[in-house]
Amino acid sequence: MLLLVLILVVLGGGIIFFTMRSSSGNALVAINARLGRYGLAGGGSSGGVQIVNQRGRSQNAVSRAVERLVDRGGLTAPIADRLSKADLRMTPAEFVSIAAGAFVVAALLGLIIKGSLGMLGLGVLGFVVPWIYLSRRIKRRQKKFIEQLADMAQMMGNSMRAGFSIMQSMELVATEGPQPAGYELDRVVTEVKLGLPLDAAMDHLIKRQPSEDLELMVVAINVQRQIGGNLSEILAIIAQTIRERVRFQRDLRTLTAQARYSSWIITALPLAVAVIINFMDQPYESFLYTTTLGWIMLGVAVCMLGLGFFFLHRIANIEV
Repeated sequence: MLLLVLILVVLGGGIIFFTMRSSSGNALVAINARLGRYGLAGGGSSGGVQIVNQRGRSQNAVSRAVERLVDRGGLTAPIADRLSKADLRMTPAEFVSIAAGAFVVAALLGLIIKGSLGMLGLGVLGFVVPWIYLSRRIKRRQKKFIEQLADMAQMMGNSMRAGFSIMQSMELVATEGPQPAGYELDRVVTEVKLGLPLDAAMDHLIKRQPSEDLELMVVAINVQRQIGGNLSEILAIIAQTIRERVRFQRDLRTLTAQARYSSWIITALPLAVAVIINFMDQPYESFLYTTTLGWIMLGVAVCMLGLGFFFLHRIANIEV
């Protein structure tokens, strides 16, 4: 037991040291990440030429090993894409290291509190929490962007009515607009200034912020650039449409809030009761995870809970 605790402590300390060292002193990785956000280096999802020097990176052997491991697993591109959507300034290797460190710390805590069973349960939970945080951060940022999209379209339309061009109106929104809408348009303007066509830059924006309203706005801009037309009036109509859709979705989420929260509560209640009973009277519950019949019962219960949560969640989430 003591040896296992020491191994976990050493492993967790090494992961934390690697993450702090990697995120603090590597200028080349920072340059690659910044250029990769605009499709000009290997740090982005669009590929490109990786910037290196002859002396090698300033990261240590552990850092390079983690990067190779993440790259061989095919995780670099999808994790980098999700980190970009969440606006987290770190490399995929650093994020994986943080998840691994959380796993080690949580497993050590579970081992101290509840033995091997606690180590397994809390370890899995510690590894999953960073990914859940990443997903929730992406959803919150995309939701905030969609709520700001109507004002962004209105501001662009007003500036074009005042005589600005499309790029000048985008620069105005990027400078004066709220975040994250201003930041996303600033990336579009920067990509165009670096030589990328406006169509490609707008496609990158749609990939970062997938939305039907944004696609409608991009189609209107592309059509106006090809055949002409009064884009300011079109953007005003699109802005009004987006506002109505956002208002309707808010009302819909309010009406379905009880059903959505019920799905989470009904699913979490049996798990919470099982954990509480295990802490209060472990021999009473040990039948479930010490016998074959108990494992079968646990498997059936987990499958039924998963199916129930799936159907309740699908019923409560109405697509508009």
